[in-house]
Amino acid sequence: MKTTVKLLLGLIMFSSVKSFAQSDSIKNDTMYRPMQVTFITPMGTNGIDSWKVKNRLSINILAGYTGGLNGLELGSLANTDKGDVYGTQLAGFCNTNFGKTIGCQMAGFSNVSLKYVRGLQAAGFCNVVKDSVNGCQLAGFVNYAHDSSNVVQMAGFANVVKGNLKGAQLAGFANHANGDVEGLQAAGFSNTTYGNTKGMQMSGFANITTKDLNGTQLSGFLNYARKVRGAQIGVFNVCDTIEKGFAMGVFSFVRKGGYRAIEIGGDETFYAQVSVKIGIKKFYNILSAGAKIKDNSFVWGWGYGFGTMANISKGVKLNIEGVQYVMSHDDWWVDNLNLLSKVKANVTFRINDYVSIYVGPSYNMLTTDRLDKNGELKDDTIAPWSNYKKKIRNTMWVLYPGFSVGLIVKL
Repeated sequence: MKTTVKLLLGLIMFSSVKSFAQSDSIKNDTMYRPMQVTFITPMGTNGIDSWKVKNRLSINILAGYTGGLNGLELGSLANTDKGDVYGTQLAGFCNTNFGKTIGCQMAGFSNVSLKYVRGLQAAGFCNVVKDSVNGCQLAGFVNYAHDSSNVVQMAGFANVVKGNLKGAQLAGFANHANGDVEGLQAAGFSNTTYGNTKGMQMSGFANITTKDLNGTQLSGFLNYARKVRGAQIGVFNVCDTIEKGFAMGVFSFVRKGGYRAIEIGGDETFYAQVSVKIGIKKFYNILSAGAKIKDNSFVWGWGYGFGTMANISKGVKLNIEGVQYVMSHDDWWVDNLNLLSKVKANVTFRINDYVSIYVGPSYNMLTTDRLDKNGELKDDTIAPWSNYKKKIRNTMWVLYPGFSVGLIVKL
């Protein structure tokens, strides 16, 4: 084994000296050779002229710098090519190309190409392309493409395209495109597009499209777009307009053409009630509070719910709503179970562009474990009557019909 290594090193050194002696006749012309072996440039078969030679098979025992590749290049540490690469590069640490790359780059740490890539880059840490990518980038940490690309990027942390993106970005933390996106962005934390999005954005926290969305945004917290043709689904949804589609969440704000109103009225449970409605007519959020005084007790509740609006005729609409209330007696908060679920179907009559009146039936379900002074379940301070009442274990379930009437002011 030792003899073989010595012979190999001797051959490399002899070739280096020979190449050095011939270097004056090579000048700047690119040469093509079927094979080269290098320990570390210039200690190789191409010697100090290695950067002028394009090889079919390139073997760098430690690290090599060659003129280009049309075939296969292997390096235990690093491969560096001054010219274009056609084929496959495999390195224990990094591959770096100053020209274009058509084929495959695979490295334990990084792949870098200063011109465009057509093919695959796979690295343990990062892939960087100072031009466009047509293919796939796989990295343990980050992928970067400086220009518009047709690419699938998959990274443990982040993917970045500085131009337009056609394809997909999949990241453990964040995806970013500086232009339009056509395809999929999926990230554990956020997706940002400084342009239009045609496709889908999915994230654990936020999706942001600074221009128009034609598709779907699905997030654990925030969605933002300028104009929406599709759907926004998240806790908070914000957009300028919805041309076709809907927004669904805890709070949805549509600046132009959205539905915003204050409702003032009462029903069989709350003698006075105020509700704020915000979203779109197809699906709006409701924040509500109501109160009454009964048996020298101040009974009040706050609730959250959803609603939808449909046209019956000119100036007449039907609102279907469901609200869940947390009920309290004389206190701002109670620790016991005291929930009121209310479903309403109100007919709304328009008085003018801003004011409407409503009236309609409702149905209620009270679930409580509140006890009176004698230790018995008590429900009569909330429910004025009932058509069903049953005690199940230590909880009282009460069902009763009702009504609601009031005024709606459009904001």
